[in-house]
Amino acid sequence: SDEETHHALSLNRAILYATAIITVFVAMLVLYLVVRYVIVKPLKHLREVADEVSRGNLVVRAEIHTADEFEDVGAAFNRMLRHLIAAQEELRHVNVDLDGKVDQLAQAMKRCRIEGQGYQLRRVVPTRRCATLRPEVLVGLE
Repeated sequence: SDEETHHALSLNRAILYATAIITVFVAMLVLYLVVRYVIVKPLKHLREVADEVSRGNLVVRAEIHTADEFEDVGAAFNRMLRHLIAAQEELRHVNVDLDGKVDQLAQAMKRCRIEGQGYQLRRVVPTRRCATLRPEVLVGLE
C-alpha cells in the first residue's frame, strides 16, 4: 500500500542520511589523522630540532622517515647542521691562528720601539732588538 511504501521510503532516507553523516564523520576523522601524522608530526619534529639547535645543541638530528618530501627536508636540515659544524670548526682554527699572530705581534711590539700610533706600524725603528720583527707580520694592520 501507499502508506507502507511511504514509510519504507522514509526509513530508507533516514538510513541513507545516517550513513552519509557517519561516512562524513569517519572521513573527517581519517583526514585529521592523516594530516596529524603525515604533515604535522614531521613539521613539529623539525621545529623541535631547530629549537634545540638554537639553544646550542648541535648533536641533534632530524629523524624523519616518511619516504616523502618531509624526509628530504629532514635530510637537507641535517646536511645544513653538518656544514654549520664544519664552518664553526674552521672558524675556531682561524681564530686560534689569529690569536697566535696577535700574540706574535704584541711580543714584537714589546721588543721594538714603534714610531707613532698603532695605525703607523709599518714604520719600525731599526734597532738590534727589532731584528726578529718581520715586516709581513705588520702588513694589513692599517
